[in-house]
Amino acid sequence: MVFVKKTGENIEYIPDYVEVYDLNASKTIFSIFKLREMIKKNNPYAIYSTLNRTHVVLYLSLLGLNYSNKIILRMPTSPKLLIEQDGMNIIFKFLLDRILKSANLIIAQTPEMKKEISEYHDVDT
Repeated sequence: MVFVKKTGENIEYIPDYVEVYDLNASKTIFSIFKLREMIKKNNPYAIYSTLNRTHVVLYLSLLGLNYSNKIILRMPTSPKLLIEQDGMNIIFKFLLDRILKSANLIIAQTPEMKKEISEYHDVDT
């Protein structure tokens, strides 16, 4: 399990047998190179990301790496709402589109969200 910064009240619920990596970055964007090194060193069987900003950082971290294992992304919010309310600039959307297209599995919370992911990010669902 990898944290950008290992903080929060739920950390105590992580079982002792789970290996935890703390990238100790003040912001998600500052974790790119640390995440890249962690992936190179450990070559995880699967990477699971749950937030759009971590999806984008993951994409940037994987650039140029020969990572061929599983990438699983959970979409945390409606793409329609995010894009239409200007919550996503064009560069962020471009990078998010790229990681979504390279994912092995995308988890949508509702059938409507699944449809929106397909429409707004041009991803086969």
